[in-house]
Amino acid sequence: MVSTRTRIVLRRTRRALILVCLLLLALASSYLALAFRATGFGPEVLASDRRVRVDDRPDALVFLPTTDRGDAGVIFFPGCPVPPDAYAPFARALAEHGYPVFVMKVPYRCATLAAQQEQLFAAAHAAMRSMPRRWVVAGHSRGAVHASALVAREPRLSAGLALIGTTHPRDVDLSSLSIPVTKIYGTRDGVAPEQRIRATAHLLPPSTRWVRIEGGNHRQFGYYRYQLWDRSATLSREAQQEQTVEAVIDLLRQTSAVQP
Repeated sequence: MVSTRTRIVLRRTRRALILVCLLLLALASSYLALAFRATGFGPEVLASDRRVRVDDRPDALVFLPTTDRGDAGVIFFPGCPVPPDAYAPFARALAEHGYPVFVMKVPYRCATLAAQQEQLFAAAHAAMRSMPRRWVVAGHSRGAVHASALVAREPRLSAGLALIGTTHPRDVDLSSLSIPVTKIYGTRDGVAPEQRIRATAHLLPPSTRWVRIEGGNHRQFGYYRYQLWDRSATLSREAQQEQTVEAVIDLLRQTSAVQP
């Protein structure tokens, strides 16, 4: 029979463990809030002007060019758990070249559950239907999981695929895709290092275009503070962004040149 003293000790131990768990949860939440907070650009990037209209919708942060090329656009999935506005400079740069960009708001910033991914894909489908054109589906880091899964499941919806700073696809075989694919990576990426990126090349079409950014790292594909396990970049964030935007524009032009 358990003594009164033992019950008291067990109760106090249980309370202490609960407090420790709550403290760890609070610390983890604080880390995520600070580390992945968008940074490095001014408020004008998120403001509409004569060139770009910015629309903060429930399912996406949208950048619409006032002079729309009318032929292609981008559906973009952020990395986990990076907020959509951390990709605002990237999206705005594409919009300034005439391409609308939907930076999707991923459920719970990651959408690790099947139901959450279905919700995300439903929002992406709605975005595609809202502006009929050829769509390049793109994703950074774990956002490439969603991009790859969407294209694998419904390849006719997409005109191109851009995989940025990621080892994915790892779970789906895209080698038979007939649409153009571009994979962009940095040589200083500590999260998705070049060796691991190349290890999954057999899951991509032989015609995949590989864009190697010398000195680029993981977090500079977006505009946020810190990335665990990443390495220091040897080029500026602006230079890495410029090369990334250029590679995606090349893909958009390639899809636009293809007759429907």
